[in-house]
Amino acid sequence: MLKTVEERLAPLDLYVGHLGEEPEPGVLCPGGLTARLTAADADLIQSCLGRAFHGATCSELNAQERIARNFFQHRDSSLEHSRVLLADGVPVGACLISHRYYYSHDRAYPYVDLIAVDPSLRRHGMGRALLRTSMRSLWEDGHRSVIHAHIRRGNLGSETLFRGCDFIFWRRDDD
Repeated sequence: MLKTVEERLAPLDLYVGHLGEEPEPGVLCPGGLTARLTAADADLIQSCLGRAFHGATCSELNAQERIARNFFQHRDSSLEHSRVLLADGVPVGACLISHRYYYSHDRAYPYVDLIAVDPSLRRHGMGRALLRTSMRSLWEDGHRSVIHAHIRRGNLGSETLFRGCDFIFWRRDDD
């Protein structure tokens, strides 16, 4: 008799950034440009995320697929502030922003659902540029308070990215 093992995701940590001052603009690699998302971009984003999460664990893939699938259908998703990074017309990165009632039942605050970059293009500042571009869009639209994100504990790449964009560790959200 085979024993099945349930794969558990690492607990989440909450990181918080502040939109009280104008964020610096993102700098992209040569040949790369960002574009706002539209509902028609759902298949492009799925393809981009599939490449970005190639080789991830099953539970990470399931979480990524659930976010991408629900993002374009959820009323709190913010297409106008989400970005896709195109290199030679091909999507190689994405930053998905929504608004969540995490701190208050009365007011939704910007939330980073997901940042993903093609593995062959990581560590070139693209994730940072995507996040900064989304933050600038939020700021220009009048969002001058907090922006938050959950990061899987131990995801050093994400921790470095968010800390580099002046996010601070707020608290552990243990399961």
